[in-house]
Amino acid sequence: MTRGPLARKPIGEANVLIAGLIRDGAASLDREVRQLLAATAGFHRVQVLLIESDSTDDTLATLTGMARRAEHIQFLSLGQLEPSLPQRTARLAHCRNAYIEAVRTDPRYRDVDYVLVSDLDGMNGLLDSAALHSCFQVQEAWDVLTANQGGPYYDIWALRHPDWSPDDCLRLLSRLEPLFGHEVARDIAVYSRQVRIPRTSPPIAVQSAFGGLALYTREALLSGGYEGLDPEGFEVCEHVPHHARICAAGHRIFINPQLINTAWTIHTRNKQMGRVIKHAIRTGVRQWRQNKK
Repeated sequence: MTRGPLARKPIGEANVLIAGLIRDGAASLDREVRQLLAATAGFHRVQVLLIESDSTDDTLATLTGMARRAEHIQFLSLGQLEPSLPQRTARLAHCRNAYIEAVRTDPRYRDVDYVLVSDLDGMNGLLDSAALHSCFQVQEAWDVLTANQGGPYYDIWALRHPDWSPDDCLRLLSRLEPLFGHEVARDIAVYSRQVRIPRTSPPIAVQSAFGGLALYTREALLSGGYEGLDPEGFEVCEHVPHHARICAAGHRIFINPQLINTAWTIHTRNKQMGRVIKHAIRTGVRQWRQNKK
């Protein structure tokens, strides 16, 4: 099989499907989708498939209105899953497998060349067309390219790299907590791995990564499958089993340092912000004391 950048269909001739999950996203959904549509404007054809479940706000009404106004936007509601799937990762895996099945069987998606899997929770505010175009300049033979951040790389639970992050960071955290307490254990297991990746770095080969956004070839996506629980019933990041299957099928996954989707996130330890907050607290206390005099 011929692989590599020369085997890639040019972005202007390629069809892409934007796929994502949504729950209780009525307030931000339209903005999130418009951001993704603007970033994918260079593709020949763009479609959107959103998988909804367990919403208690106006998400379903919002999705219905979006699909009515634009035929390239579709959604599938899976209803209330929480009673039958109480673990969050099990629900996520179930919903993600729904878009895999749609790509595999729905005639509307038979001509899709790439699937852009995206979070819809504010993690792609910096994504633009230049970032996506950079994927088609990558010289390595890739099948999946995942996002990088302008700040430290945050998505450690989904990350597997033999040297950088070889294990489940949350399992490690739980083992270290009895020794050091939560704060130190979190520093070791999670925050120490949240390094900044310069956008000028070469692509990083990984066994798994996500970072809020990933571009899959059709073949790579369909060779995977999500799971949210391990054989003992413990929660795992659903992307890790999916990517393990993709790698077992011979496909290659990279972090693309130029595929910037956001900067700092709520998942990232922000020492600078910590200093700002402490300064604000001290200033407020000082002013309060002065006013008391």
